[in-house]
Amino acid sequence: MRKSLELTATEVIDLLIEKFSMQVRVKNGHQLISSGNAKDFQMLKNSLVKFVSDKYKKPFTYLSVL
Repeated sequence: MRKSLELTATEVIDLLIEKFSMQVRVKNGHQLISSGNAKDFQMLKNSLVKFVSDKYKKPFTYLSVL
C-alpha cells in the first residue's frame, strides 16, 4: 500500500501537465497560455512510458518519487 504523500512519476507529470494547461501568464503586457509547456511534459511522459516499457518490460506507473 502506498503512503499518502508518495506520488508516482506519472502522477507528478500529470499534475504538471494539468497545471501548465490551465496557467495564464503575462509577458510584456500580453496574456500567454502555457500550453506549450504542457505539450512538452506530455511528450516527456510519452517518451518515458515507451522507454520503460521497451527497456524494463514494466509499466511506467510503478516508478515512484518522494
